[in-house]
Amino acid sequence: MKMFSSVLDGCELRYQNLSDNSLGEKGVGAFESLLKSQRSLEGLYLINDGISEAAARAVCELIPCTEKLKVLQFHNNMTGDEGAIAISELVKHSPALENVRCSSTRVASEGGVALAEALGTCNNLKKLDLRDNMFALPGCPNLNELNLSYLNLADEGCIVLANALRESATLLKVLEISGNEITAKAAPALPSLITSQRLLIKLNLFENELKDEGVDEIKDMFKALPLCWLHWMIMILKGEDYQESDEDGDENELES
Repeated sequence: MKMFSSVLDGCELRYQNLSDNSLGEKGVGAFESLLKSQRSLEGLYLINDGISEAAARAVCELIPCTEKLKVLQFHNNMTGDEGAIAISELVKHSPALENVRCSSTRVASEGGVALAEALGTCNNLKKLDLRDNMFALPGCPNLNELNLSYLNLADEGCIVLANALRESATLLKVLEISGNEITAKAAPALPSLITSQRLLIKLNLFENELKDEGVDEIKDMFKALPLCWLHWMIMILKGEDYQESDEDGDENELES
């Protein structure tokens, strides 16, 4: 790793993808000279790298400038709260961020709050993936894709989320909230949320506990939405993959 780093030392890279390596803190240290030389990074990918809290701190300390950074991906690491706090400092100094993925990183409330506060300063953020963690939601007015699956939101969390999104993120195109144990109790909060998202094309409610009662609560919402929205949502509620079709028969079936 040190040899590879030294060969590239001094090269001005726009993207660094170091994913799928067992980096850890020592591995990050091996790339010290390369990371320190980067002042124009637009994308940094550290997916499935065994990034611990110490390794996350090392990454954030070594990169000298993130003003141009647009993509930051830390998926599937052992970052934890302390690592998330370190990442949040990097995020605060990355005003151009558009795409952040910090999913499956073992971050609990303390790190989640720090990261959420930092993300709240990212006015250009368009895509945010925080699944499989326990986070708060920042206000991101330009957000168009949000994945909060498998966070154990439950009914209370779903209602809070619905209220927050109606005010803080009205340009969503994709909303993923599968696997959150949402029941019919939270269903009444969904129609006003969805109808406030005029650009929405995908809503994923798969692996929740809505059942027939919950679906009945939101069926009027389906009637008010364009057919393309209806198709997406019915398929995903049933847990089926959406397959776009131009056949009139499919559309007629949905309309019925």
